[in-house]
Order: sequence, then C-alpha cells, then structure tokens
Amino acid sequence: MLSGESCVLPGILSTQNGIIVNEIFKLTGDLSDIHHRRLFGSWLKRSQEAALYILLGPRWKPRDLGGITCPRCGGKSHKRRGFRTRIVKSSKGKFPFVLSQVQCTGCGRTHRPFAMALGVALRRVLPELEEKALSLAVKLPYSPSAELLKELSGGNLSHEGIRKLVHRRAKEHKIKPPTDVNHGLVDSTKVKAGDKSRGMDVHLAIAVERGSEKHGRATLKKKLLHLSVGDAVPLKTTLRSIQVKYLAHDGELDLKGYAQVTQRCLWHMGHQLKHYLWRDGLPLTERGSFKDKLYRILFSQDYTVKDAKIAYDKLINELQGLGLKTSAGHLVRAKGEIFNYKKNPALCFATTSPVEREMRELNRRANVGARWSPKGIENLLKILFLKRFKQYQTLAERMHPG
Repeated sequence: MLSGESCVLPGILSTQNGIIVNEIFKLTGDLSDIHHRRLFGSWLKRSQEAALYILLGPRWKPRDLGGITCPRCGGKSHKRRGFRTRIVKSSKGKFPFVLSQVQCTGCGRTHRPFAMALGVALRRVLPELEEKALSLAVKLPYSPSAELLKELSGGNLSHEGIRKLVHRRAKEHKIKPPTDVNHGLVDSTKVKAGDKSRGMDVHLAIAVERGSEKHGRATLKKKLLHLSVGDAVPLKTTLRSIQVKYLAHDGELDLKGYAQVTQRCLWHMGHQLKHYLWRDGLPLTERGSFKDKLYRILFSQDYTVKDAKIAYDKLINELQGLGLKTSAGHLVRAKGEIFNYKKNPALCFATTSPVEREMRELNRRANVGARWSPKGIENLLKILFLKRFKQYQTLAERMHPG
C-alpha cells in the first residue's frame, strides 16, 4: 500500500456489507460458470435439433431421408424419441447436457445417433480435463495429482482413473525416432519395478542438437528416440533401425557397431574406475590419484591423440603391474572408443551430461516409495519424456494435425 491510500473514505462508504475483492471475484466466477453451463447445454441441444431437422424433417411434418442407420437391424427409417440427460466432467466441474434419441420404426430400437459424433459414447470426461490430469501425473504421484486437480480446477478424476488415462495415452502414442540422427546419447538406470529387489533397468536414448542461445547460453534441442523397461534388446533394435552418426554412452552396454562412431563418456570412465579399484582391494585414500591421472589424460588439451594414447597405455600397464587387473580391464575395454572425440572434431558430446539431466527427472518421478509394475512405469515415463521433448500430441492435435 502506498502512502496516502489508507483512511481516505469514511468507513460507511468503503465497502458495501463488508464485500472485498476476493468475494467479488468468487461471485462473478460463479455467475460465469452458470452461464457457461447453460450456453454449453443449449448449444449442444440446438445443434442436434438442427441436424435432426435435416435428417427427419420438422416435428409437425416428418420426412425421414434415411440418413440414420439402426445399430441393431440396419434399418434406415426412424422417428424422434425426445432427449436423454448426460453429464460430462470438465476442469470447471460437471456439465449437464442432453442427447437426442431416435427410434427405429422397423425393430423398435431406441438409440442416440449423435453420441459418437460428440465424443461422449464411450467416456464422460472431456479431453481438456484429461490433459490437465496428465500434466499433473507426470510431475506428481497419482493420488496427489487427483487431489490437486480437484482443488485447483474443480475437475474430479480418481487416482485410478488417472493411472488408466496414462496407460491409454501411452498406447495411443508411438515413439517415432527420425531415421537419421547426428548426435545420440544413451543411458540406463534402475527403478523399483518388477520382482527383483534392486528393480529393473530403464533404457533411455535421446537425440541432441544445439539450439538457439538464451540468456547468452546455448540451449539444447532434445528428441526421444527410445524408452524401455527391462533388458537392452529393444534399445539395440531401435538403434539398429536408425542411422546414428555419433553415439555417446556410459559403457554399461556394449554398443559398438550401433552407430558410425561410438564414444565412451569421459566422466563415467573415472567414476567407474574408482568402483573397479575398490573391487581390486585398493584403499580409498589411494584410488583418487588414479582417477586424477585418467582425467588428466582424457580432458587435457595439451595431449595430441598419439600422446593421449601413449599415456593411456602407460596407465593400463601401471595398473596391471600393481595387480589391479579388474581396473586395467576396464580401461582396456574402452580403448577403442575413448579417444574418438579427439579424432572427430564434429563429435560434440564426449560425456552423457545432457541425458543425465533427464535421468534425474526420471528418478525424481519414479522414486515414490512404492514398487511399480514394469508396464506401469514404462507408460508413465513414456508420457513424461514425450511431454518434456514436445513430442506429445493432444487429442485435438491428432484429430486436426497442422
């Protein structure tokens, strides 16, 4: 409040009966919703009556033109049978409306010919409410999503209804990777799903390209190539079906031959080396020095490709000489992929950090303190990343592309 804005009117003139701005907002909103419901119901009724006028003629002079087919006998002759009340759920609450009914003069079957055309034959929830529920479900567990949906919009969907909605939308959307990918990144993590105590693997593959600059920093354009829960066979099948020029991965899977050029993640090389040194029995205080040596070889700009390979081989020999065979084997297995970023200047990603950002989002949503079914978590994560990468299409967009 600015100076001079208080106590400028007598109390009797300030507000009428204590009405404040929030109450006025609620009152006008309620009136708007009432008008919205009336307009919604009357518009649907008038549009159906106009269609019946064309198909069956006016009420006082019927002239059936055979434009309606009976679902039971296939008859073409019908007469009006009034209306039936229906209710649809929306983000503004429940909206009542009426559906026109007709009766077949041949078999006597009464049916509602406009139910399918209006989209209320199989469901009583408007797509706009479903899309709001999905936006919440990819960020929050199902029960809080249902509670927030009701609190913030007035829409009423149960947590089980939202789960079924996610399953249905996942079946409707197929991941369609481009046939030609310049830069691909692959990573895997475990989620608490299935019967095993440690859970199951989630495999994620994305395409990454440099985008426009924002606030002085380059952005990244990401596209979902693959997401699956379980073994790596579906992932490898997808990579084999598309042409990936440069593929960076963390080495957990053998992906040699699944792209023109494969690159081991430089950060993972040192991170994994510490684990292998532990398996070899090296004390914690001595593991850091070997990790630092490896990072100097991999990240130093002073090394040429030839010098880096020589230093890398010396480190392998040093580990073998100390009896650290598991750690040395880790470096040997990566030898054919580790320096491709130096040989190929067009290879932009020598680490998997862009996909690691997505894995953090994956873990944030998947770790809810409960065990998932494999299909349940796969459906949810599929919708999550399709929405994150703007590859998700609403029902309206699918019906009217472009």
